[in-house]
Amino acid sequence: MKIAICDDERRIVDEIKGYLSDKGELYTYVDADILLCQSDEILFDIVFLDIELGNANGIEVAKELRKRHPELLLIFMTGHHQYVYEVFEVQPIGFLRKPFRKDEVEKVFEHAAKRCDSTSYWEINVGHGMKRVELKKIFYIESDLRKVRVITTEGEVAFYGKMDQVEEKLKRLSNNFWRISQSVIINSTYVREINSETAKIDGYDGLLNISRSYRESVQEKLFELYKK
Repeated sequence: MKIAICDDERRIVDEIKGYLSDKGELYTYVDADILLCQSDEILFDIVFLDIELGNANGIEVAKELRKRHPELLLIFMTGHHQYVYEVFEVQPIGFLRKPFRKDEVEKVFEHAAKRCDSTSYWEINVGHGMKRVELKKIFYIESDLRKVRVITTEGEVAFYGKMDQVEEKLKRLSNNFWRISQSVIINSTYVREINSETAKIDGYDGLLNISRSYRESVQEKLFELYKK
């Protein structure tokens, strides 16, 4: 879990960091511009963000973060009460009032962590940046030479890679993804019909072929599924 802490006071940053020292990968910032710059390279799960950031407006920073990464979880920090209504637009998951208490920080973090745990993502290198794709939204993945296309409920993500590496990555993240040929991996959650030779899956018009060399492994996965 990647956690960012941003406040223009180093003392505050260090305080929150101390409370969360064993909770994940911590990234600390006293400059919101650096946070925004690095947010394209580091896909944060949770961001603790001060509303009053010196010359920067924390709410505007939050809007930019939300625009770039709609799935990240925001926790605002402030010494004032009036901002509670102003931050509604960016939908924070928590609100910490200064001065902090350790138990309050831990409570709001645990709430956010539970939300993170309930959603699994695949972080994909796309060009010069990263794209986070929610696993449960993937219909299937297919390759054409070295180009890999990830077909999701929200559209398509394409990148250059090898299907063997994609398969290994997905195995570490979920048991729902089945390789049915050299060029296709399906999300079994969306399978509507399947036999020894073809599969019908949401998000694809027609039937996907199960190649001879993968039929046995698909059959084994079906047996495992029926055992549950």
